[in-house]
Amino acid sequence: QGRGVGTRHISLADIPWDAWARTLSLWLPLILVLWLGLVGLAVVVHRQWSDHEQLSYPIAAFADSLLPREGEVMGSVFRNRLFWLGLGGVFAIHLLNYAVQWFPSLIPLPLSFDFTSLNEILPTFRRSGWSWLLLRPTLYPTVVAFAFFLATDVSLSLAVGPFLYSLFVGIMAGYGVSVSSGSYLSPNIQKLFSFGAYMGVVLTIAYTGRHYYLNVFRRALFMKAREEVEPASVWGARAFLASVVVFAASIMALGLDWPLAVPYTLGTVMVFLVMSRILAETGLFFIQPYWCPALVLVGMLGPAAVGPQAMLIMYMLSTVLLIDPR
Repeated sequence: QGRGVGTRHISLADIPWDAWARTLSLWLPLILVLWLGLVGLAVVVHRQWSDHEQLSYPIAAFADSLLPREGEVMGSVFRNRLFWLGLGGVFAIHLLNYAVQWFPSLIPLPLSFDFTSLNEILPTFRRSGWSWLLLRPTLYPTVVAFAFFLATDVSLSLAVGPFLYSLFVGIMAGYGVSVSSGSYLSPNIQKLFSFGAYMGVVLTIAYTGRHYYLNVFRRALFMKAREEVEPASVWGARAFLASVVVFAASIMALGLDWPLAVPYTLGTVMVFLVMSRILAETGLFFIQPYWCPALVLVGMLGPAAVGPQAMLIMYMLSTVLLIDPR
């Protein structure tokens, strides 16, 4: 609870820095070098994603639509009658539902719906364990708005995907196979599925921009490239490569052998890279990977092969760096 008394806080000089010295000297450099590497990688992929692949960056596009153009006082969207009609309608719904809390005699306009009675005729769906959530949908106007920035196939995938997955989980449960058993750090089929999906996205990213990335990293390693590359991307690639090496060497110094330290490092980068890709392409502003490199390595190699010491190191790293990235 700290050393403060009542509302009086202690000064920075009163903090027992000696007790924290070893802890901070381990975690702060590790976090900073990972952060630096991810920023460098962001500089590299941004050029490919924004210019070459023309990703929509829906959240940035939304913010840009609110800003005025050069020489204008306000954004053009604020002079659009349809914008004000849509804004007014959504605001009226929220205002009515808020007023119901004060005046219960008013009739609310529900944004949540309960179809859980369908569980009785959908036993396979019920066995998945997700029906309680999927059959209680909530209409979020913000999500509907962002859907207009997306390609229709992306919107369709986001809508249909969870139901298809729950159907698969229910079918497997009918055969006695649990897909999602265990705690957050327990290897299971669901987490390995998520890892496979992320790996597929990384391979797609690499293949789509293979020519650009090859030129960037060749220049970053002081090799000749066939095409000109902007200096910012080259220095971003160098920062990324240097940070990855330092990060892997740091966790090796903690006692993790290189056959585990290298894939753990690459897996950590993969988590944030794919989350960034999803954000840039779909505008999905709530993402939860629900896997980490430690549980994938333990799940693929087995606890006996990894060993208790390496498991403890990787799980401790994951608890601090990747316990619930979203």
